[in-house]
Amino acid sequence: MTHSNKRNSFIRIAAAACHVRLTLKSGHTECCSVQLDAAEPLVDDLVLQLIWGNQGRCHTIITEKGIAEGNWVGDLFHCNNSWGESVTLQFIQMKVLTPEDAPSAVIESALQQVFALAAGNPDLIEEKAVVASLSAAVAQGPKALMHFLFPAQHNALRTLHKLNQQSDEDEGYDWETLTPALNAVSEGLNAGYGAQLSIGDDAADEDLGLIPWTGEILDFLKDYVNRTDNLENEAELVFRLLMISIKLHTRSQLDAYLDTLRARLLDDNDDLKTLSSMPLEDILEQITKPVAA
Repeated sequence: MTHSNKRNSFIRIAAAACHVRLTLKSGHTECCSVQLDAAEPLVDDLVLQLIWGNQGRCHTIITEKGIAEGNWVGDLFHCNNSWGESVTLQFIQMKVLTPEDAPSAVIESALQQVFALAAGNPDLIEEKAVVASLSAAVAQGPKALMHFLFPAQHNALRTLHKLNQQSDEDEGYDWETLTPALNAVSEGLNAGYGAQLSIGDDAADEDLGLIPWTGEILDFLKDYVNRTDNLENEAELVFRLLMISIKLHTRSQLDAYLDTLRARLLDDNDDLKTLSSMPLEDILEQITKPVAA
């Protein structure tokens, strides 16, 4: 992330916060009000000024340089103040709490009553199971309920959320990732109750099968392999990278991998089959029914 993007991200989060929890190197902690764009800045490149202590006699100033050299670790921003002393900042939003029943509690109560009525009816076997699952989803929260009722929409929104978070770090979107995510949203809007995405059930927890930075990763691995000293080291390195990839695959990913390999071996315009002395028939047989060597 460039300095300007890091600064803009820092200011955006600070502006949305109500307070900042300031932790000094000594471990002393203060809760301060957020003060951006001070009317009378104490230093030229001031970005954030925190006033604390007895009658506000202490000031902690975060400058452009401090932000540029700082870094996020979870929800904590580690940086140096204008004196070069390390500090930690945590931005906090406040929420008003009321004694009113949460909507989920009301829904849960209603579902339990419906379930109790259904329990006395021997003809509602399937309905009982659905109501029980729905009740459990409500108890777990809105995300679980949405995943139960609208899995396609839930997975599409979750993927877009993660994609949006990643875009802040990457300073933009990867089209190879964005396009299928948007297509999944369109598909999700037309999906019915309990309908999964057409990408398959196994992909429900795999972020729609999206892989960011595919080209960059391939370029890195190609350069990594090419920088070996001899063919023996190169072959060993390629094999170990392949082993790592295979062990991370799910069953559906392995099936797709073997299907792609089979298609390339049967393609007359692909020279993949000529790179090994193993007969093509034997390779195809192993792909169809893999056995230990």
